[in-house]
Amino acid sequence: MSFRNRIYALMAGIVALVLVLVLAGWWMSGRALSSTDTAYAEGLRLAQAIDNARSAQVNFQRQVQEWKNVLIRGSDAGLRDRHWKGFEEREALMDKELDALQATLGAMGGMEDIAAAAAKTRQEHGVLGQRYRAALQKYPNMDATAQQAIDVDVRGMDRSTSAGIDTLVKNLETQVKQRFADESAKAHDAMRANLLLAGGIALALMALLLAVALAIARSVLASLGAEPEA
Repeated sequence: MSFRNRIYALMAGIVALVLVLVLAGWWMSGRALSSTDTAYAEGLRLAQAIDNARSAQVNFQRQVQEWKNVLIRGSDAGLRDRHWKGFEEREALMDKELDALQATLGAMGGMEDIAAAAAKTRQEHGVLGQRYRAALQKYPNMDATAQQAIDVDVRGMDRSTSAGIDTLVKNLETQVKQRFADESAKAHDAMRANLLLAGGIALALMALLLAVALAIARSVLASLGAEPEA
């Protein structure tokens, strides 16, 4: 190989090293962005799940309050109808939030136990609504005697559903907190692995280029027969 070609080979090696480093940086950036996007999407789903659970919890509390209003003010037909309508609206909103919660959890892995708890609470809530209606239909007219009788029929009936939704929210918050911690650690590990890989590739290429440069330098010196004079 001629002296000129050896110099060209050395220059080509330097250019190749720079290109590889650029490509490695681009690849690492892509992986980092992909991990960030995945973590962001996961975070949105987890935040949505908590929002659905808390909204269901609030709607159930207001549903129970509307039921109490039905009993307290049921002697007035207008107030009874208004509060019963409010009861049904809160009931429907709670069911909607629990359905949305199950759908959100179903699209994620590792949340099967919470999804099962949401399904159980949804079922209990449906039964509770039927029992409320059955108790109310016994008394077309809401006088003091009817109010007391209905209250006796349904007293404590909401405790199971109330405890279920409270436990659901608490367990979901705990699991989401752990999920965030796990996802953060996973993202950090992936970034560390990518940096080590890219750094290893860069070091290997630099070592290879240095070896090639030394070999070319020795070959040039051997061709010249001695160190060139300044």
